Amino acid sequence: DALSPTDDPDIARLTLGARKISREESDDNSEASSQCSDRSFDSYRRGNDSFSWNGSRNRLDSSAKYLEDIETIIQYCASMHWSERKDGLMNLTQYLSEGKLLNSQQLSCVLDIFRKMFMDSHVKVYSLVLDTVNELIISQSTDLHDWLFILLTRLFNKLGTELLGSMNGKIWKTLALIYEYFPTNLQMQCVFKILTDPTQIPNVKTKHAIVKFLTTLAKTYCSAESFVISPPADKAIVKVVQYTTDPKSLELRNQSKQCILELYNCNTANMTLILANMPKQYQDIAKNMIQQALRKSTSGKSI
Repeated sequence: DALSPTDDPDIARLTLGARKISREESDDNSEASSQCSDRSFDSYRRGNDSFSWNGSRNRLDSSAKYLEDIETIIQYCASMHWSERKDGLMNLTQYLSEGKLLNSQQLSCVLDIFRKMFMDSHVKVYSLVLDTVNELIISQSTDLHDWLFILLTRLFNKLGTELLGSMNGKIWKTLALIYEYFPTNLQMQCVFKILTDPTQIPNVKTKHAIVKFLTTLAKTYCSAESFVISPPADKAIVKVVQYTTDPKSLELRNQSKQCILELYNCNTANMTLILANMPKQYQDIAKNMIQQALRKSTSGKSI
């Protein structure tokens, strides 16, 4: 009724007033929305903001306890209580996103805590750990070279479990950061070491994750100089060739074939030497794959 035509002057005045207030509120909301959009764009453009990668927050949740002292934050991260670990992780993510760095002792404590948290089956714990790890990679990747093997191992093993699609995506976003922030030769050596680690018994999903990571690394990020013939490269590549004949997984077979081809394209000379020293059965498998790919390539078809 208030929005319908009327001859009553009092009602008319009320109607006009209501419309004016509505327009003002709409303008305010529009301005606020614009400011939020600007802030979001600035955050994305900033580069070291977790919004761009894993959906972590620059500001603490209203439910989280604000902790300013880094030593207290680390103590909370190590707590036996989930609520305190959550507050610790969120505060540590915030601390790192502000450009603050951990000293060697603090970093050592945090990495030790992460080793345990990576084994936690609690989805929320793992998600928050990934957010914090992302910020740590962005701010201090040069201090994490010795930890990369452990980090990759934990991430690949997690990808070998049953995961929600959202969690799977978060892990691959962390792996995308690793591509960008760590030397490619170090990444390749770590993957080769993981493939040949006798203490690991990876399932099909984990094998696929490792080979998929290596394929993208060789195709997109590696130069020929990054791919060097040093142990355990030879044994690792034999493993990948073995995966091309896996009887259980077509996906793993196809990904492994693509990986061999990308390694060959990355450094043909080194791959030729490695293939020449393989056991003959694997040498023949790899050579046949490469020759078929080259024939398709010269005939104008994609590999």
